[in-house]
Amino acid sequence: MNSRYADLLIPILLGKLVAGVVGMVIAVAVVLVAPLLATRMAEIRRRKALTSAVPDVARVVLIGLSAGQPPMAALSTAAKHLDPVIAGEIRSVLRVASARGSGNALGHADGPLGPFLASLARAQVTGASVRSAVRAQLEESRRERRRIIREGSQKLAIRLMVPVTLFILPGFVIMSYGPTVISVLVDTLGPLGGLAP
Repeated sequence: MNSRYADLLIPILLGKLVAGVVGMVIAVAVVLVAPLLATRMAEIRRRKALTSAVPDVARVVLIGLSAGQPPMAALSTAAKHLDPVIAGEIRSVLRVASARGSGNALGHADGPLGPFLASLARAQVTGASVRSAVRAQLEESRRERRRIIREGSQKLAIRLMVPVTLFILPGFVIMSYGPTVISVLVDTLGPLGGLAP
């Protein structure tokens, strides 16, 4: 029996047992969609890790450049000391660089590290200071991070409206108007204790 069909057998039987034909359909849908969803979520996490790692990569590369290493050696050092996801991305660029040349590999790198690596390539090709390019990229990433934090804090007021409306506002209304309502009821209906049988 094919392994894929064997993997579907237990969810189909459990779905049939729990909820009949509808349960079978739901179980098959979950078994087929779950791996795709897990792959997509892993790719989103990877991209987020790479995007947030640009300042870290720039710092480590800047340290290597300040120590006198050439740009590719500084990138190799960064790959040794950073997260495995980021290190894998840098190592793939280094492999391409060993085959096609550093300027070509860095200039055509894509993904979240692409702009940083492209600035390194431009500095190498034009003869500009690579350290200055890395410092400029580091400052740019800091500005971008500050902008993202500022935007998040501006959106926070809107996000907090829901809990304030659902939880705090009703309690405030009850505290404010509750005694008045009880007073009106007591004046109109008499003491509330007299209503008990």
